[in-house]
Amino acid sequence: MDLKNKIVEKAYELFSLKGYDKTSIENIISAVGCSKGGFYHHFNSKEDILVVVVDKYVMEIEKCLENKRDDSFINNFNRIYEIICQNKLGKLTKRNEITNLFGSMKMIK
Repeated sequence: MDLKNKIVEKAYELFSLKGYDKTSIENIISAVGCSKGGFYHHFNSKEDILVVVVDKYVMEIEKCLENKRDDSFINNFNRIYEIICQNKLGKLTKRNEITNLFGSMKMIK
């Protein structure tokens, strides 16, 4: 796995555990074990990482929904919710981790 993907994976993990606001760039750098230069080669800010994390997350959901779309908003919403629960939230063991993850996603508007 290349450095950029390692940074994204660790950021996702830390955002889930600590929340976006309580995760610093230093926390991410330390968890990845890279230099500040390595970090800033790929990202200008913590918000840049969040954009990539959310984009990646949305793309994973879209892959799961391919050819399964329905005209009904409720059916589509239920499928998305089920995918989130099965693929992502199932890996998180604590309720506050789930809250932190979704709190992080609200940051992008």
